[in-house]
Amino acid sequence: MAMPLLWFTLGIVLADSLSIPAPAWVAGSGMALLLALWRRGSVPAAAGFLLLAGGLRLVLEVGAWSPVDLRRLTPEQGALAVVRGRLLETPVLHESQQGRRTQLFSTAVLETTGLRDPSGEWRPATGLLLASVRGGVDERFFQGERVELTGVLGLPDGPETPGAFDYQGYLCRCGIHRRLQSGGTSDWALEPGQPRGQPPVSDRFLSWGRHTLARGFSERDPAIQLLWAMMLGWKPGLSPEMQEPFLRSGTIHVFAISGLHIALLAGIFIEGLRLTGLPRRWAGGIALPWVWVYTAITGWQASAIRSAVMWSLIALGWGLRRPGNLLNSLALAAFLLLAWDPQQLFLPGFQLSFVVVASLALLARPLTDRGLALTVAMSPSDPLLAPVARPRWHGWIERGRHHLVSSLAVSLASWIGSMPLVAFYFHYFNPVSLLANLVVVPLSTLALSSSVASLATGGWFPAACELFNHSSWFLMHLMVGASELAAALPGGCLHVAAPGACALGLYGLGCLWMFCPGAREGRWRGWMRWATLLLLAGWGAGWVAENRTTRISVLPRRGGAILWVAPAWMGSEWLFDPGDARTVERVTLPFLRSEGVNRVAHLVLGRGGVETLGGALDLEQRLWVGDHFFPDIPIRSPYLRRWRESLQRTRRRLLPLVRGNVAGPWEVLHPGRGEAPGPAGEDSPLVMRGEFNGVRVLWVPPLGIRGQDTLLRQAGREGLRADLLLAGVSSSSEALSDPFLEAVSPRVILLLEASLPAASRAGPGLKRRVGGRGCPVWSVREWGTLSLELTGGRIRVHPWSKLRPPRPASEESPPADIPAVPASDPPVPLILP
Repeated sequence: MAMPLLWFTLGIVLADSLSIPAPAWVAGSGMALLLALWRRGSVPAAAGFLLLAGGLRLVLEVGAWSPVDLRRLTPEQGALAVVRGRLLETPVLHESQQGRRTQLFSTAVLETTGLRDPSGEWRPATGLLLASVRGGVDERFFQGERVELTGVLGLPDGPETPGAFDYQGYLCRCGIHRRLQSGGTSDWALEPGQPRGQPPVSDRFLSWGRHTLARGFSERDPAIQLLWAMMLGWKPGLSPEMQEPFLRSGTIHVFAISGLHIALLAGIFIEGLRLTGLPRRWAGGIALPWVWVYTAITGWQASAIRSAVMWSLIALGWGLRRPGNLLNSLALAAFLLLAWDPQQLFLPGFQLSFVVVASLALLARPLTDRGLALTVAMSPSDPLLAPVARPRWHGWIERGRHHLVSSLAVSLASWIGSMPLVAFYFHYFNPVSLLANLVVVPLSTLALSSSVASLATGGWFPAACELFNHSSWFLMHLMVGASELAAALPGGCLHVAAPGACALGLYGLGCLWMFCPGAREGRWRGWMRWATLLLLAGWGAGWVAENRTTRISVLPRRGGAILWVAPAWMGSEWLFDPGDARTVERVTLPFLRSEGVNRVAHLVLGRGGVETLGGALDLEQRLWVGDHFFPDIPIRSPYLRRWRESLQRTRRRLLPLVRGNVAGPWEVLHPGRGEAPGPAGEDSPLVMRGEFNGVRVLWVPPLGIRGQDTLLRQAGREGLRADLLLAGVSSSSEALSDPFLEAVSPRVILLLEASLPAASRAGPGLKRRVGGRGCPVWSVREWGTLSLELTGGRIRVHPWSKLRPPRPASEESPPADIPAVPASDPPVPLILP
């Protein structure tokens, strides 16, 4: 099944990459089927049919074929709407960190049946949408109930920065193309005239299971909630704070209802039945229904379904008395799942599941054999000595050695298979997971066994149930402690940028060379060498092109923008104004992790407001920060004062700057020593100018008219001249006066304005005045994240927005690599009740 799976998967990838209409796929797959039937036994004909069938399956899955599909009836922009439908899942309560505050919201997937138009009439509608509401909903809303919801209907939220989680893309891969956001629980109501049903069996089991596993403890105990997440798949039990040590140590997989849970449950049934004398094929057949019952009552999670399908194929092979072949069963399971839902191919969970199992099938045995061969010297007995003449303790050492080596081999094989995917999707490189899994996985197996025993005795033996719960609680504390210890080891977990195609190709060739002896022999040896040389040349060319360019990333935040400056040839990076606590958590940190940043060499704070440094201390706790720069003026901001006092207590390096100071490639132009700050500090922020690859860059935070006059008087026209102007918008006075712009004479202007607060937006008058100078003007509020490349005196600006693609430059713009700024956003249509 490996080759059919390969061709079917290739067809899915081609259909996702190419815009080929559905009739072409239908015609092509029909002709390929006729050719395959006519040329029986023809491998090319069968491969062509499977390729076209895979593409057709994806096209049929993602197309909006119904005339009443939600994608046809509703706009992509947010619009007020009232919808009816059936809940496909019971609403799940989540926690969201808004800075240092915790907010609760509930989400559920809704199968839409109706949509109310502006006239008040109901019209049919089909499609899935994600419904979210602030707070928690009551027990009347559960899976299968028909509801009527009011809220803002539009596209799901996309990633805020490059490297952040693409929630919109993930939902689209799950068949969910719209999101309904309700302001409160009063916007949720049961559909009138519909009979009330009963909560599904899965909800009642989960409620009973949580109560049973918490017997003897408080339900607010974090360890108990982690047990709920691991045993029952209870999503709220795994909060972001609890996930952090497991993510960094590479042990988060124990909380997914996956192969570990299915294998444990099946093993308990099979071993128990084997004790009665039943053969394996009968025991597997009896255990199979219980595996699917467990998958159903835990909510039909995708990872559980994958594991159940895989186990079903293995049990079927036992029943038919077929020889076991893990790779063939794995390929057949993947083929069946992709035929059912081809979009799973693009989900990280699907890729990790099958790649890790394939790595175990291919590498675990060779690694075990090599490990045992390397540890021969650890054997205490002579291999030529008869077994009966060996002491009993020699056998204990031998079994322990074999168990340790095989566990290390399994951990290493799974890490080798998962490492490139973990780096690509999650930007982690965690070699500590090799050791952490040796401890956490056995502990999780014991905790799962104890939890199964607790559920089995909860209804008739309360004392034993509570005893098993104490055991599970103790084992979960050991798991948390081991994960935290592993995550805290120096160098155990690093952030890395997503590897490119050449790097992934070199990694794959290296694995083939090390673990597949056939790749080093015969004609394959020459092909491997040429492929390695080509990939090395491509990787080297990409590395040179990337490092010869200075990159400036501009990310939106409240009240302005964040700047990340990465000089050419691996120079020391600079971070300007990281933002408040919420911005650091949702924008700054995800972006830095996606860039593979583990330490910030230089942190610059232009002003003392909460919107610029409110999250600086949170950033210090996550990343190592070197030099700290700030304006050397009388302190008026309480946030700046607390930040400085905190860093002085920890003996960090604080470097106050005034006019005339030089910090790396930057020259400080403002403020002067002892200069008194103006209203809201807008007359005394740091103003710095640097030169990178022949381009002069001037960074000006929000600066009032008084500060601009002072800067003009002190620096002069020649001292302010720059090619690229990064300018904030003043909220209390005129921003970017004409004399100031005349002195700077920029080739490109970036307005660091923000959507909130409204005072930090550039007004129409300012945009007309600045845009009338004949140079391209970009706005962070309108374009979102911007990436600038400075090389050879040229400035290239690349917008990063999946929701709003770049628009062509106007005729008046000078011939440059930068399009003009759009005038305004299109109006938002409303679907009114």
